[in-house]
Order: sequence, then structure tokens, then C-alpha cells
Amino acid sequence: MNKRFIQVLGLCLFFTSVSACRFGNYAEQPKANFKEKYKTIDLYFTEALSFATATVFNDNSGHSNLNASLAMVPTSVRNTFSNPLYFVTPIDLTKLPMFIGINQESFVETALDANGKIADSYANEWGPLWENPACETKIQIDQQGEFDLTHPGSVQFSDGSISPVNGHLKLNFFYTRVIQGDCAADLARLAYCYSNGVGCKSTELTGAVNLFDLSVRTGVLNMSEAVNVKALAYEVQFE
Repeated sequence: MNKRFIQVLGLCLFFTSVSACRFGNYAEQPKANFKEKYKTIDLYFTEALSFATATVFNDNSGHSNLNASLAMVPTSVRNTFSNPLYFVTPIDLTKLPMFIGINQESFVETALDANGKIADSYANEWGPLWENPACETKIQIDQQGEFDLTHPGSVQFSDGSISPVNGHLKLNFFYTRVIQGDCAADLARLAYCYSNGVGCKSTELTGAVNLFDLSVRTGVLNMSEAVNVKALAYEVQFE
């Protein structure tokens, strides 16, 4: 694996054990009163420049693809980090700032440090991967980046109106899914349903695709290795 990606993945695995719970970032959609909901609304250009995926196994070996096709970036991420995208601050200052796609339907929460740079890490709670409560999974999101205000511009909307764009968003977006516990049976069942599907419930088929498909399509997981998966990760670099 690429050294930097290994370091980032290791950081993700560490944070997964210590982060506070703040996950579920696609649960709410901005409504028609979009401009009334936020204290500030700014537009930024951004574009996905690279996409990397990785799989880590129980013996800490793994596979990586540092040049995965940008067309394979998960839809939820692609829709959120549109070009341009909104960066908004809610009126309720107890809530976090958000990146919102230009369609105003997909978003992800974020956080800024004292210097105004993006430095955010959060995870959901450990929960069952599938049917066996002794097999658990957790998802970790990490964001690192900054706003570049040196090249502002403008965008024209479909109604003909023109809005200023402050500059560019530079961001590394990391996703890690960690699996731990007595997981061989659950992983074997989901791997079978992904590869074969005969006799599998629709929920098993969906669960198998959600778990394995990106890793298989980007070449970092052979289904013969699925029972040994410890973590699945990807990184999208935007600029």
C-alpha cells in the first residue's frame, strides 16, 4: 500500500475506537426554505482528483488501489461534493457546518479548527454487522482540508441568476468501515450472497452489495478473502 494511505488508514482505525458518535450525515434534506435555514451560505468550486480504496485483513495484510476510477466514487459522496457545492453555517450554532450538494439534497457535516481549516473526525456506535451480535462493525469518517480563496468566480443557475463563488475547496475525505469479533460466519454468508445469490433474501443481497461491491469493483477484494476482512476504506481527494 501507499505509505500515506497506510498511515491514514491506521489513523482511522485508531479514531474508530475513541471518537464520539456523530454519524448519519445523509438523514436530512434541505427543504424549499433553504436560504432561511442558514446563517451563512457560501459556494465553492471543487472537483474529485483522485480516488483510492483499500482492504485490510485480520493478519494486517491488505490490498490497495491508489488510482481507482473516479466514476466509482460512492453516489452519496459524489452528490454532496458537487462542483460547485454549498458550505453553510446553521442558524442554530449548536449544530455543525455542512457541505451541501448543489442539488440541496445530499450533505455531510464538518467542523473547522481555530484557523478555519477543516479538521473533523467522527464515527457511529459499534453495532451488529449482520445476524451475529458477536460480530460488530463501525464506520468512521475523517475530513482534512482548507478553503482556497485565491481564485473566486461565479456560477449561473438554471433560472439565469448568477451567484458568486468564493473560491475552491481542497479536501481529503476518508471513509473506513471496521469489522471485529466472531465474524467468519456472517462474512461467509454475505460473500456467498454477493457471489451467487441463490437462496438469499433480498436483505442479504442488498447487505452484501453494500458491504463488498466497491472493494470488489476497484480490485482490492477477492471474495475468497472475504471471511478475513478487518477493514474496508476509501479516500477521495477534492480540489
